[in-house]
Amino acid sequence: MYDSSPEFSFGRRLLSRAARKPAPQLSLLVFVYLHRTTSGRAAPERAPARPPRSRPGLLAYKLSALLIISIFLLAAASYSILRSKRTTTRAEGYLPDPRPRSLFASDEEGVSQKEAEARAGAAERQRILVRAARGRHEALTDAAASGDASLYRFALEALVARAKVQAELSALSSYIVGHNLRACPSLALALLEHWEARPAHESVPELLRVAALSDDAGVFSRAVADVFAAWEAGRAGGLSAHDLRELFDAEYWLLSSEAKRSGAGFHLKQHLSDVRRRLSQSTRREDPASGGAGRGPSAQ
Repeated sequence: MYDSSPEFSFGRRLLSRAARKPAPQLSLLVFVYLHRTTSGRAAPERAPARPPRSRPGLLAYKLSALLIISIFLLAAASYSILRSKRTTTRAEGYLPDPRPRSLFASDEEGVSQKEAEARAGAAERQRILVRAARGRHEALTDAAASGDASLYRFALEALVARAKVQAELSALSSYIVGHNLRACPSLALALLEHWEARPAHESVPELLRVAALSDDAGVFSRAVADVFAAWEAGRAGGLSAHDLRELFDAEYWLLSSEAKRSGAGFHLKQHLSDVRRRLSQSTRREDPASGGAGRGPSAQ
């Protein structure tokens, strides 16, 4: 119930006034007192500001960042230079897929090249032998140019086998002597057999030259013996003892070193020594005033 008594009404008015009354403020005296108190004291001195300390960790981070950036820029510049220098052979920007290659492709190419060269060499060898079998003397020059000693020997043997008559043998020997080629024992023996049947002093130099170019000391020794015997028998007139001795000595040096060092070469030296001695004796017995210088000892 609402209380309408005077005491209750008075109390409510007091409470409302108290609620509206502002909070007490500092008086002027208190402010003056505090101002005097604080103004009399000396203000505390402030410490000087210290310079900021350097931080080594931060400096290391900065240097690392600069180094990483420099390396990155250097790699980018190198890559751009490489791309600019590289030439491209692509048409319209594309290339066909490369063919698969074996790991041993280089070896296979080398083997195939050697096989091709071997086939070409075999074909050329066959052509030379065919030409020699047909009697073409030029085959000897081609065989000698190839540097194949066996090919040259086979070609020469084919030409000797084809030469059946004296004229063909003489043409072959003349071709060999004129082109500074080597002969063979079969050719020298064939010429010697024909010469023994019909000796002639004009063919003695070529006969001895072919015998020496055969590189067979035994064949050359036989040629020297046959020519000397025919000269002594007067069947090879037109050569003096002095000329025949010089001819034997000159042709001897055309033999190869292997032929001279062989056993047959040793016997050849002994034979030539005996022939020289006998020719020297014949030279002393010749009478130049009688015109016997061009005949053998039996013609005197």
